[in-house]
Amino acid sequence: MINKFSKLILTGSLLSLSILNGIYNPKAVLIFSLLIGILLIKKIFDKQSKNPEILIINIYLLASLLLSNYANLGHREITVLIAAFSIISLKDFFLKHKEFIAKVLLFICGIQLILSLYQVFNLEITRAYGFFIDSFNTKIYFPNAFALFNIISLGFISSLNSKTQKLLLTFSFLNIYLSQSRGGLIAYFIILLAYLILEFKNKLNKKNILENLILIIIVCVSIFAINQHLNKDKININFQGTSKLTSIDGRIDSFHYGLKQIIANPFEINGSNSFQEFSKKHQVKWLSNAPHPHNFFIKYWSELGLGFIILFSIFAINVLTNLNLKPSSPKFLESVGIISIIFHNSIDYNLNFPINIALFFILLSFNYKSINIKYFKKYKTQIITVNAILIIIVSSSFLYKYQKYRNLRDTINSNFEYQNFNFENSILLQLQNANYHKETIPEENINYFIEKSYNLNLNNFELAKYYKDKVPNKSKKFISEAIRLNSRNNWDFYKFAVENNIETYRNIHKELDQYLTLAENNIHYTSNSNNIKTAIEVCKLIKHNICNKLEAAQEKFKK
Repeated sequence: MINKFSKLILTGSLLSLSILNGIYNPKAVLIFSLLIGILLIKKIFDKQSKNPEILIINIYLLASLLLSNYANLGHREITVLIAAFSIISLKDFFLKHKEFIAKVLLFICGIQLILSLYQVFNLEITRAYGFFIDSFNTKIYFPNAFALFNIISLGFISSLNSKTQKLLLTFSFLNIYLSQSRGGLIAYFIILLAYLILEFKNKLNKKNILENLILIIIVCVSIFAINQHLNKDKININFQGTSKLTSIDGRIDSFHYGLKQIIANPFEINGSNSFQEFSKKHQVKWLSNAPHPHNFFIKYWSELGLGFIILFSIFAINVLTNLNLKPSSPKFLESVGIISIIFHNSIDYNLNFPINIALFFILLSFNYKSINIKYFKKYKTQIITVNAILIIIVSSSFLYKYQKYRNLRDTINSNFEYQNFNFENSILLQLQNANYHKETIPEENINYFIEKSYNLNLNNFELAKYYKDKVPNKSKKFISEAIRLNSRNNWDFYKFAVENNIETYRNIHKELDQYLTLAENNIHYTSNSNNIKTAIEVCKLIKHNICNKLEAAQEKFKK
């Protein structure tokens, strides 16, 4: 009876976390933390290993939330990270249900394949995203996170029988192919190679060879049929083209901003999810909304400081030393899967989705060996009790904030257009009094513009929290610094320059061409920003021939 109830809870949780996607969807955060909290409370009364040393990491994470430089921007992320590390203490529970989890993931991958085919064939999109869609704006979706979900699912493949393994390989490949994730495809083929090595090493017979040939034929026919039916360049995984170059440039820039922050102060705790704020002081290209530096190690160090990196490195070394990459080992496919997931998050961080980080840490727990610390061993029951209480406190405080600010958020959003209209008119009056014949825009005008626009353009949940907790002055200062480094970051200045025929800002066709590339690929959601509206107005003013393309990009990603 208890076993059936556990499976029911697991199924409901995995399905809920899969469907409630978006970066740290508030409901998914609460479901995840509640599940882990309940399992930890149950664990208190077990006689099994409790991994009390994990509490050290969780206490550091809680401290980083309280000591961060950015008004606790990462409340959701810290809640999820604490719950994720606590999974290590629940290794026995998840190991017991490993095969069942694998079957549920096979089912979810199959459902998402049907959804992906519908998205690519029937919607005006080029990349499938499954359930991975933004919580607040249905025009924002996450194909790379969707690809990672399929890669993580393959980490459980060794728990399935031969036929269901091939089903999971087929579903996962088609999902990743439709998502057009280059990193996802590389990670997939690493796992596929390991699978084929294991297959031919242990089961080299005619039946086995025939089954694998049929698998390859089915995949190839599926790809051909998809491309033939679409009859256009919707699917593009040739690792070439504008989107690839823009993607690489964006990652290199993000790596650079994160590394500069680490070098400047390796011990500083900016706070979880703060990269978008502090990175602006290093930015000399178009202002973007990059939420992370696309690399898990750079992200954790630049946001949480050297202290967390030391603790995280000890944890990672523990896991990596327990992996087994010998084909004869039962852990071979699982170990290769973990390596592939680490690779994927080294070039594009997508563990900021509760379902992805939950499944990844479940895999890690299977390969984590408890550290034998005598003092911890003596008080292990008390320590895991503290860990459970810690999760309850963090998730409860998040729920309190979410409920308290939800109505305020809706009010602010409904009044946004009115506030923004009044602001734009007032800033134009201010700018008309400035001397724009100089090469550098007057600092006082920049600061005025930034302070107003920053307060108006915060994202949904954080918006209400910021109005309550106040915006740190350094955030506004960093945006101002970025614009001084490169004034082309904001199209309002170009618009004013064109309207007033200012020589310094007259030759802007090259800038528009560069911005078009960002808009057409919606790099870091630039096509969802107000900046693109002003760029379109500039195009109309100068009768530039890319105006229609910008409008198309705006319409495509419009809320």
